Amino acid sequence: MRLLALLLVSPLLAADSPVVLGHGTARYSLDLKWAKADPAVAPIVNAHALAEDKAGRLYLVTDHPKNDFIVFEKDGRYVRSISAGLGGGHGLEIFEKDGVEYLVHVDSGWHMAAEGWNPSAVAGRRHTVPGYSRLRPA
Repeated sequence: MRLLALLLVSPLLAADSPVVLGHGTARYSLDLKWAKADPAVAPIVNAHALAEDKAGRLYLVTDHPKNDFIVFEKDGRYVRSISAGLGGGHGLEIFEKDGVEYLVHVDSGWHMAAEGWNPSAVAGRRHTVPGYSRLRPA
């Protein structure tokens, strides 16, 4: 399946003109060089969700065991990785209540083992990360 996707997308990536994805009014240009993060520091296997905090930083949910979230500035500069052993992230919501911003990580119940994809369904869990009950360290 990955080979098929690569064969279909490769000609688009080789084109001189920017690749535009989407349909109707929801159209986006693809920029493969946007993220300025060292893959050795902030590896990504899959990315499932993206949310923006009130400061304009972007939080990307990954399912790599080294980082549950990768935080970027809008221009793609790497800020930090957050790892709390959550894994299996599939959704993300950032909201504010009583002047405090909260980050909600939606767990799919499937988890990435350090040695690679090792799916096993587990019950959902609630987890508070010390210093990260808010988006910024306490």
